[in-house]
Amino acid sequence: MPTVQRRREIARKNLEYAELFTQELLHDKSFSRCVPKGASVYFIPDSDPELAAFNRKLAQRARKQGKKVVLVRIELVPRTTFVPRLTVQKATVA
Repeated sequence: MPTVQRRREIARKNLEYAELFTQELLHDKSFSRCVPKGASVYFIPDSDPELAAFNRKLAQRARKQGKKVVLVRIELVPRTTFVPRLTVQKATVA
């Protein structure tokens, strides 16, 4: 059983993932068809094995209680972003 501090961290991360998931649902309507009505969603992040294991246990418990469960894998992928670089140059007069 995680410590109180770790449980808070787990809750915070799950809330962040829930926000990302909600944004994706709003952005891509086909995503919502993957989630049955009344299902509980559990996030399985590749980058946090401890959180993934904790959420899997919660999902298993919910399944045993007869609830609908959806697991959402969270994979971090590299993303290229461009940031403007400003350089001051001497003006030349023609």
